[in-house]
Amino acid sequence: DYPTDKCIHQLFENVVEKNPDAVALIFEARQLTYAQLNYKANQLAHHLLGLGISRETPIGIYIDPTVERIVGLLAILKAGGTYVAIDPTDKSQDLQSISVILTLNHLKSEIPESNAQILCIDTEWELIAKQNTDNPNTGTTATNLAYIINETLVEHHSVAQRLQWLQETLKITNRDILLHKTSLTQDVALLEIGLPLISGGSVVIAANDEPTELQKLISQHKITIVHLYPSELPTWLNTTNQAASLNSWRSLLSSGETLSTEIANKFIESYPVSLHNFYSLPEAGGEVTHWQWLEEPPRENVPVGNPGRLSVYVLDQHQDPVPTGVPGEIYIGGSSLARGYLHQEQKRAQQFIEHPELGKLFQTGDIGRYHNQGYVEIIKAKQRQTWIQGKRIELAEIETALLSVAGVEQAYVLANQTFLIAYIVVAGVWTPEQLDSQIQQQLPSYMMPGAYIPVSSLPLTHEGKVDEVALAHFPVSDHETERKIAQKRLRDSHVYISPTSDNGKC
Repeated sequence: DYPTDKCIHQLFENVVEKNPDAVALIFEARQLTYAQLNYKANQLAHHLLGLGISRETPIGIYIDPTVERIVGLLAILKAGGTYVAIDPTDKSQDLQSISVILTLNHLKSEIPESNAQILCIDTEWELIAKQNTDNPNTGTTATNLAYIINETLVEHHSVAQRLQWLQETLKITNRDILLHKTSLTQDVALLEIGLPLISGGSVVIAANDEPTELQKLISQHKITIVHLYPSELPTWLNTTNQAASLNSWRSLLSSGETLSTEIANKFIESYPVSLHNFYSLPEAGGEVTHWQWLEEPPRENVPVGNPGRLSVYVLDQHQDPVPTGVPGEIYIGGSSLARGYLHQEQKRAQQFIEHPELGKLFQTGDIGRYHNQGYVEIIKAKQRQTWIQGKRIELAEIETALLSVAGVEQAYVLANQTFLIAYIVVAGVWTPEQLDSQIQQQLPSYMMPGAYIPVSSLPLTHEGKVDEVALAHFPVSDHETERKIAQKRLRDSHVYISPTSDNGKC
């Protein structure tokens, strides 16, 4: 059991009182102690309050990886606001409810047009620095909203319980140093930032996510804990030349995607780390289960482990529990589930159900089972769904967007370990860039296909369904393209894959 009455920033403020002179943030040549970080965050929080911010006011934040990003994030929470990470590449993101957006002067031109006030905290810091440095007293409680990610509404107590559970599970102390490299649009970022800051440890902020640069930071700053998505691991396996110098790195955290046993085994043979795999859901405020690799599991994929701060149920189609070892649908229960979805009451009612015996549950859509040793295995996502970097993706939504484009007659989307592949029947001449420009108004950036493969028609099985096995025979074999996709740069380097079988002739 973990306290349910704490806000995220209050856990941080407790550490400030005990260890004000400890180093909280490291970014390039800059360092901030806990006291300095708290002062700056308080000044910005008071400035926001002066702009009329009140509890649960959505405040946008678009700041590149710098000290200012962490200051801005803490300030929003201290002011009682709800932080919303802005993704300028996501044309579907609704900014209309956001009153203020925190950014830096060189980034403001990238922010989509809205009615929000743009606050450049670097160029306006002289004014902000005149504000009070005391902790604001806003009356914010643990049941108030902390953030909105993927349109999911997450309250303070959910995140506070998550961080305290991880702190205990991973044995985090004030000697730990965590790497922050993930976009604020993903809830992993709050793990990277919040976990050390509630423990008295340090956050090292990475300016980019190139593996070789990250390894230099690990070696230079004696980083102890790093989070990597499973899709990032193959790229790191190609850059093992610095592995011997990373002896401070004690734990690798992995979540958000299926983790292959083969890849995981190769990774821990190459790097001196303890591997921790998690089952993570935005609707649960982050990680739900934990598995520590002590020996290679006899499974194709690494288990997600044992439940921690939340309960995990495996139920049949009648929502009755199934026996150990029998597959069923995964449901999550407990007090720290998300509140619901932004402006999507119907979706909330469908996904968050009231079970007559188990109480409030979140229906994940994932198929799994309990092993007789007590841990959970995820077998697969429900049909036509997938997970990429912690985001659940409905493949049919992408197909619908593609079919709305003039000339696209058929579309079918599959996912591999790192990106989405769209198989399309198109009349006329087209380019990937043209398709992207048409569908990016309807889809968030993480749902954009990483590759387009033209086919003359979609192959069918004897039952008349799309033959996914036949489609998978069209290879995505460009190594450089796969590397860029794994590093989330595909948007700048689209790939057109020529068909290699008779079915694919245009």
